[in-house]
Amino acid sequence: MSRSAVAQVVACLRSDDAGLRRSAARVLAELRPKDVASRKALVAAFQDPDSPVQIAALGAIAAIGAADSADAVADLLEVPGVVGDRAVEVLAALGPSTLAKLKGRYDKLDPVGQARLLELAAKVRGASGVALVVQALQAGHVEVIARIARPLGDALQHAPPRERRTLVAKIGEFLTDGAARAGVGGVSAALDLLARVSRGESQQTLLSFTGANHPPRVRRRALEALADIAPEITLAPEVVPALLRMLKNRDYANVVAPAMSVLERARIDARHAGKLRAMLRGDDPALRRFGIRALGQVDTPKAAEALLAFVAGDNPDLRKRAADSLARIPSAAGPIVSSLIDAPDSKVAWLLVRLLAPRVHELNPKQVGQLAARTAALLAPGDPRAEAFLSLLRERFLPALEDACLARTKKLRRQRNAGGMLNLLRPIMREGAELSPDARYQAALAEIMHGPRDVVREVRLRHPGLKLLEGLLHEPEFELRTRLKRDKAILEPDEFYLIGSHFAERAYLDKAFGGEVLRWIVLTFPEGTAAESAAHKLTMEGFPPPPRPRPRPKKKAPAKKQVPAKKAPAKKKAPVKKKAPAKKRPAAAKKKAGKSKPARRRL
Repeated sequence: MSRSAVAQVVACLRSDDAGLRRSAARVLAELRPKDVASRKALVAAFQDPDSPVQIAALGAIAAIGAADSADAVADLLEVPGVVGDRAVEVLAALGPSTLAKLKGRYDKLDPVGQARLLELAAKVRGASGVALVVQALQAGHVEVIARIARPLGDALQHAPPRERRTLVAKIGEFLTDGAARAGVGGVSAALDLLARVSRGESQQTLLSFTGANHPPRVRRRALEALADIAPEITLAPEVVPALLRMLKNRDYANVVAPAMSVLERARIDARHAGKLRAMLRGDDPALRRFGIRALGQVDTPKAAEALLAFVAGDNPDLRKRAADSLARIPSAAGPIVSSLIDAPDSKVAWLLVRLLAPRVHELNPKQVGQLAARTAALLAPGDPRAEAFLSLLRERFLPALEDACLARTKKLRRQRNAGGMLNLLRPIMREGAELSPDARYQAALAEIMHGPRDVVREVRLRHPGLKLLEGLLHEPEFELRTRLKRDKAILEPDEFYLIGSHFAERAYLDKAFGGEVLRWIVLTFPEGTAAESAAHKLTMEGFPPPPRPRPRPKKKAPAKKQVPAKKAPAKKKAPVKKKAPAKKRPAAAKKKAGKSKPARRRL
């Protein structure tokens, strides 16, 4: 563009229309004229009452690269708002040489201008920037440094290592020699800046200012600076023990609380787990809460077990904190499984299941088997804790859960405990779960034992046990006939008759199966009413009459072997006593004795 055209654009900067002035400044930014008149006109526009015109003029100076206009741009550092911020960006774009010219202005600026000049020092860096930051520290401009400590530190992090080391050394010298002159505020600002610039290299310096020989505010600021850098570095081995000792200090606000903050954000290894577990047994609630949070960083089974004790406790706050810490321990799956098996109530069980759900893929077969066995043990009596276990196992470990339930079901069916069997099998059959034929067969037996025995068609069509048997009859690898005959001691004759009667009224293969069951009832239970009903049903459905069962021959009792009686030992003959000689009777007696009745004559 010709000079005359540029002159016409420059003339528009003096127009009464603010919109035209802004447009002229933007056009000059595109044209980038090198003449002195254009630069002077743009510098004059810095005093324009319309701030958008000022911002447009600053952009044009930055685009032209007019380093000789740095003093005029620096005059805008004290202007509040966007204009002053834009002036910092323009000065940074003009190059590091501008900072060397402007550092003498630092003491003449107001706090806003000083803060922006320090921000410029962070952006430009170099020797002049480091010297300007140290100058501010030595001047005790605490408010200024504190205001821009975070952006200043973040900007200085990207400085070359040599510049960063220089600044760290200068701040260290200031903390050693000039801290007394700067006061508590200056030291606190320097510690904050040191932490942000040096990161891990400043641990020892920051730790040295946490001692009891420093004012409480300085101790707190040093600990807060450590807390800021703790997530990004690994603390030195001597830092963590020193911080743990500080937790016994009486000054909670300035020492204990910020020390806790450092430890919570730092990486604590298993070497310090013993001291953290000891805090859980103390009486101080704050230390107990801290110990629970800090143990979440220690990946050991003992740490997980200590936290699980609080998960099962009565304090809701500690329970939640312990659960959050457990979620951060990678190896907590095993201890959580053990605690879940012994969960005292459903609330704790659900909490532990939520902790275990994200890491369920870490469970080994033994742990899955233990959980499945416990689920079956809770399902049989209808314990409400079983629902939490089911939510964890039913979708991912259904085969293991089914095996555990079947093992317990087969014990219950010998006792005809249909309710317990259904408690085990119904929950795992929900939501269309595909179970094995054996599990469906056991469920069918339980439903038949538990349900009505009414043979009315409307009742039978709704019977869940008969529906399950209908599906099993057509399973190619499941011998329903064989299984039913084998379980003749489990079901009663009336229950077998219910099955046979239902299938006999169906068609094709089902009807033939029903007739076979009815004939088997007649032959197996000949003396009961079920046999009479089965024979009648066979006739009604057009089956051949069943053969009459042969009477079972009575088994003869084996003859008893005659055991020869034992001879009684011969009795010893008693010695025969000699008869005493008869005494002679007198003659009168003989005569008397001789007089007897005369004998009757025989006719």
